[in-house]
Amino acid sequence: MEITNLFKVNNAGKLKATFTVEFSNLSIRDFKLVEGEGGELWPAAPSRQYKAKTGEMKWMNVVQINDPALLESIGLKARELYQASK
Repeated sequence: MEITNLFKVNNAGKLKATFTVEFSNLSIRDFKLVEGEGGELWPAAPSRQYKAKTGEMKWMNVVQINDPALLESIGLKARELYQASK
């Protein structure tokens, strides 16, 4: 697994960067590196907005990662690349 195309986002509030996760036969674009309440950076999967039956606008992940170790690995590599590019 490799993190590519990390682009820092300036003046976007909690959103700090976007990036691509590359596997040997799969690329997932539009991951986000988001600042949490305590200042920690965590990865957020690509998502899209939709209107619920109630009329309320909600967000749904386009990609669901069910392996916590994989998600932590993505976050670790993205944070390292983000910090190295400061």
